Amino acid sequence: VRDTEDKLLYFISQIIDITDLKHAQAQIEKLLQTSEDQNERLKNFAHIVSHNLRSHSGGMVQLLEFLEIESPEYFQNELVKLLKQASDNLKETIEHLTQIVNVNLQSSYPKKAIILYDVVEKTLQSLQMTSQKSDVKLINEVDPALKVMAIPAYLDSIVLNFLTNGIKYQDPDKNSFVKVKTIIHPDTIEIQFEDNGLGIDLERYSNSLFGMYKTFHKHDDSRGVGLYITKNQIEAMGGKIEVESKVRVGTIFKVFLTKN
Repeated sequence: VRDTEDKLLYFISQIIDITDLKHAQAQIEKLLQTSEDQNERLKNFAHIVSHNLRSHSGGMVQLLEFLEIESPEYFQNELVKLLKQASDNLKETIEHLTQIVNVNLQSSYPKKAIILYDVVEKTLQSLQMTSQKSDVKLINEVDPALKVMAIPAYLDSIVLNFLTNGIKYQDPDKNSFVKVKTIIHPDTIEIQFEDNGLGIDLERYSNSLFGMYKTFHKHDDSRGVGLYITKNQIEAMGGKIEVESKVRVGTIFKVFLTKN
């Protein structure tokens, strides 16, 4: 502090103990380094799953296929049948793991403005024969001009999974349908996948609905992986998913994504 003649009168000093702050900063840096290390190990694991394990399991499946062609009589043996089934199951499990790891590694992929109607329509056309065979009506009520921000491959996968689930879990006692429509909110677009199929007992399964290898109906194609992967894909794009369902009434899956 100086007087009017700029003569120093006195000064004020303040001493602050920043030990806790420095400790906190060091802890944050340590956590960041740990996170980077874990991410690198995850990438290495993804490489092992995608290349090494897939190669070995694929080789095992091919060898059994060749053996079945050359010596089909072997496959009358129950143990050989079980070996082939175990080999097929291993290959399928590795494919599932690869998809799950890739979702987490690719979450930083850029999102694009995508015309949702076109994605739904393309998927409906690809499922036309399946829906006709199952006698399930597929309905696209999405606004043709509506755009959502999404990773293209993820959006394709999400739409395909919900539509195929709607066909797979139809109620044989009804005129079945699967409908896609949207609701616009201030910051998000809600995509609804509605069906009048078997429905899900949410009181019983709500906590495990999106879990790995969780199934809720007896069906030959049920693996309990689709919803788990789909939820991860939606969340990787910054979205969320909700569900409404009643047994023997139907199900509505609600996907919320950011607007264009």
